[in-house]
Amino acid sequence: MKKHYFTAIFVFFSLFSIAQDIDFYHKYKNDNYLIPQIDSSMSFEEFHLLSENLRMIDMVNAAIVPGYVHFKSGEKKMGYTLLGLRLASYATMSAILFNDNIDVNGFELFLKDPNGDQDLIKYKLIYFSAFTLAASTYLFDWIKGSYLLKHKQEEIRYKFALKMSLESYSSFSYSFKNQNIPTLGFRLQF
Repeated sequence: MKKHYFTAIFVFFSLFSIAQDIDFYHKYKNDNYLIPQIDSSMSFEEFHLLSENLRMIDMVNAAIVPGYVHFKSGEKKMGYTLLGLRLASYATMSAILFNDNIDVNGFELFLKDPNGDQDLIKYKLIYFSAFTLAASTYLFDWIKGSYLLKHKQEEIRYKFALKMSLESYSSFSYSFKNQNIPTLGFRLQF
């Protein structure tokens, strides 16, 4: 009966735990209204990727939705891989949790029928390896996904900052190329 309560509580909190954002720091700018200078050759996908920010609510979402940060950073293949791995680990833990011959109390597994011929060590190994897989996919998603997102943003910034600086330099030099520029100079001799 405890198993069903645990499942109902998990489903309730996963459905109704929606927050706008969880920030432990003060934001000094409002990035919803800041319109940056956009290069004409920048695609929408690059602009969208450049405007993505990772916040604490994304860490919570990555715990609930497998592969969330990789999907946000545009890595669909790795996101689906993490989704499949974590769903397989959840299915394995659920199969052991809802097994009629095994009682789960926290992280402890007990046989309901101690005279049965089931191997408890095998179930413990499977249960803890599935739990470790779920936790490691979460950590990999958050750490590697945030690294990939920042790296892609830096590549886009570098590409377009270099391009925009060259364009502004060429337009600057072109605007004064054929014009006389008035100057004033001093010369002191002793």
